Amino acid sequence: MREAGPRPGVSGNRAISDVVGYVLVVSLVISVVGVVSVVGFSSLEDARYAEQASNAERAFDVLADNVGDVYGDGAPSRGTEISLSEASLRTTGAVTVNVTARDTSTGDNFTLEKTSQPVVWQGTRDTELAYSLGATLRAQPDGGVVIEGAPSRYDTDRAVIHVIQTRAPPTQFGGTTVRVRAVHASSNVLLSESTDKYDAIWLNVTTPRAAIWAQHLERYPKTTCSVGVVPGESTETVSCKFVDRNAVYVTLTRIDVEIEN
Repeated sequence: MREAGPRPGVSGNRAISDVVGYVLVVSLVISVVGVVSVVGFSSLEDARYAEQASNAERAFDVLADNVGDVYGDGAPSRGTEISLSEASLRTTGAVTVNVTARDTSTGDNFTLEKTSQPVVWQGTRDTELAYSLGATLRAQPDGGVVIEGAPSRYDTDRAVIHVIQTRAPPTQFGGTTVRVRAVHASSNVLLSESTDKYDAIWLNVTTPRAAIWAQHLERYPKTTCSVGVVPGESTETVSCKFVDRNAVYVTLTRIDVEIEN
C-alpha cells in the first residue's frame, strides 16, 4: 500500500500562517510598548513637574516666613535657599501699590504710592510663584490663588494696611541654587486714625496678577473690587474700595532683597 504523504501546498500554507502570526504578535507587542511608553512618559513628566512646583511652593513658604521675621519680629535680615533645577528666579517687573483714604466732607485725603519688585519663580511650564507686597501667589494659565495673604487686615470696623515694599535690582537666575537675602531697611507708621474720619479707603495694585488680588481682597466684608487694563502695558490694576471702617492704620516697611548663587 502506498504511504500517505503531505498534501501539496499544506506545508507552505502553514509556514505562511506562522509568519503572519509572528508578525501580528510582534506588531501588537510594539504597539503596546509604544502606547505604554508614551502614556508612562507623559505621566512621569506630569508627576515630575508637580513635584518641582510643590518643592518651590514649600521654599516660598519658608521665604515668606523669613521675610515675616524681618518686618514682624524685628530681625535685621534673613536668608532663604531656593533650588532652581529647570526653573528660574527673577526680580524683573515692578508692582505698584496705592493706598488712598478720603474724607469727602473736608477734602482731607491720605495717599501713599510705592513701587515694589516681587520675587518670581518660573517653572518649565506656565506656573509662576510670586512673593509680592508680603503675599505669596500662584499664577497658572487657568487662574491662580493667593497661597498666603499679606499681613494687612480689613475687618468690619477697621483697616490695618501693612505695605511690604521689597526693593531689588532687576536680576534673573536659573538652573542653580540661589540664596535670597531679605534685609530690613526701614519701618514707618504713616497713618493712625482711630475715628471714622475717612468715608472710604481704596487699595489699588497694578500687577500682572491683578485678577488673583481681586479674588483675594473682595472676600473681605464691605469690600468691592474691579480690574482694569493699563493701556499699552501687560499689567492690570485691581481697585478695591473699603467702606464703613471706623479706623484706619497704614504702615510701610522697606526690605532690600539680594539674590546670589
